[in-house]
Amino acid sequence: MSAIGPIAYGLTTEISWHPDYPYKSSLTGQTCKEIAEAYEADTGRYWSAELIFYSLMEVFVEALKNTANVDDKEAMLAGIVGVKLETIYGPVDFSIPVDPAAQTEVSHPVPNCLRMPTAGGQWLKGEKWNYEKYLVSNLFVPGAQITKKVTEIQYS
Repeated sequence: MSAIGPIAYGLTTEISWHPDYPYKSSLTGQTCKEIAEAYEADTGRYWSAELIFYSLMEVFVEALKNTANVDDKEAMLAGIVGVKLETIYGPVDFSIPVDPAAQTEVSHPVPNCLRMPTAGGQWLKGEKWNYEKYLVSNLFVPGAQITKKVTEIQYS
């Protein structure tokens, strides 16, 4: 947002991951907020939504735990299909029935694919950083803390 400048204030966006999500790491027990704070402390930069990819490692580790023989492709697939855990992205459960029309927090529209929760955000002048993404809608992420009310974008 720094590259865009002050005209970025008020832009709205979908949020696939946010520090105010109510989830914890299945690997460390850290909350989303703790992970974001550690990232900022380690890098000196604002947290990034790309931290969501941490959840892929959580799923991978769980799949390995579920796999009887990692050299057997069928056993590895069974390990993946057996994944059921909470990640920093939300609950991952490949055991729920496949239903392309499901409108729940997490759904299983096709085999080997989950539809995960997404919230609404807005870029505003921050308290710690020049630009911060605030959570303004939690309709599909129950328990996520709304941190600001959505505001109209200000045009100059």
